[in-house]
Amino acid sequence: IEHEILDRRHYSQVIALLHNYFRPYLPKDEDLNQIWDEYFAQPTLRAIVLIKHNQVVGFGSLLIETKIRGGKMGHIEDVVIDQNCQGKGYGRKLIDILIKTAEMENCYKISLQCKENNVEFYEKCDFIQSGTAMQKFID
Repeated sequence: IEHEILDRRHYSQVIALLHNYFRPYLPKDEDLNQIWDEYFAQPTLRAIVLIKHNQVVGFGSLLIETKIRGGKMGHIEDVVIDQNCQGKGYGRKLIDILIKTAEMENCYKISLQCKENNVEFYEKCDFIQSGTAMQKFID
């Protein structure tokens, strides 16, 4: 398995992979170009895909925030591994790549939100539970 920086040729496979885990959201085909352009316009975005036999089997991103008091913090988002590839160490590999990227960007901290059933996985990746995450969806 290898990893690459997300490229336009991976986009439809990544959207399909994310759709399997984060339903019901699936962008309309006519919106894909605009979404892609807006996504990649973020200067502090680092997006990684895992490739196996020319297929995207994993995806994750790191957004880097500059804090008002100084320093940079990384936010890991949208980590997903294809169902057929789970349990083979690919998730850990992806997280390790995102952590290394944050280190190279001089982040002092990395955060992520996850569902309760994923806490054990992230603890194995040396993350600790800290505080309470809350969110509000805006329609």
